[in-house]
Amino acid sequence: MKQAILDGIDWESIPWRTSPVLFKRLKEEIVRLKDEGRVLMRFNELRESLQLQMSGEDGRFTDNELKAVVGLLAGPGAVWELKFGSWVLLQPERINAYAQAVIGTLRQDKCERGCIPEEKVLSGDLTYQSSSERLPVDEERIVLLAMHQLLVEQALCLREHTPEGTQLIFPSYYRRERPELTGEPATQVSYRFHGFLDDIYATLVVRLHYDPMTVNDELWRYAADFRTLTGKQLA
Repeated sequence: MKQAILDGIDWESIPWRTSPVLFKRLKEEIVRLKDEGRVLMRFNELRESLQLQMSGEDGRFTDNELKAVVGLLAGPGAVWELKFGSWVLLQPERINAYAQAVIGTLRQDKCERGCIPEEKVLSGDLTYQSSSERLPVDEERIVLLAMHQLLVEQALCLREHTPEGTQLIFPSYYRRERPELTGEPATQVSYRFHGFLDDIYATLVVRLHYDPMTVNDELWRYAADFRTLTGKQLA
């Protein structure tokens, strides 16, 4: 059976894919820079550094060849070419470390609203673990911007403009549970929405929280109590 399967395959029609020796050398040199502790390099800086390290025929490569190698390394997450400023991030794991700091900051909110000012994230004003080593200011600014872009593009958070500034909303971290009600409200109103309920609810609560016409009383995971400026309750 095995031989019959092998004989039935048209081996000649299967395309061959090989990795040129140049690609292997480029990958080795980029990984070496990563292992040396380099975090960020502009594409032109990376190209010039590789040309200095690689002599002879190996040092002759085009920008397209280098981009192809960076793309190959981006697959397993070894490096990441950012979408702005021609930056190449040699240590993408740094984004994970700063994302953990964002989560730590969210968890410190006593109201557990699951939101944080965007400016606070971009400036690095976060709660870091004692073992976390922060990058120099210039590099940290680029990594924070890349992390912010990733969080928004992957819909891990929502951007909501409020009178207090733009907020980043993380619906999955809105966790405060409401106790059982002791009485029913005098008036009950229901609405219908189309979309992802968690996102809609978290956005609505954050918007009401920062609305100058309302005062928040208590915030919960699946409910929120607000009051008008005249003291009337909105639940």
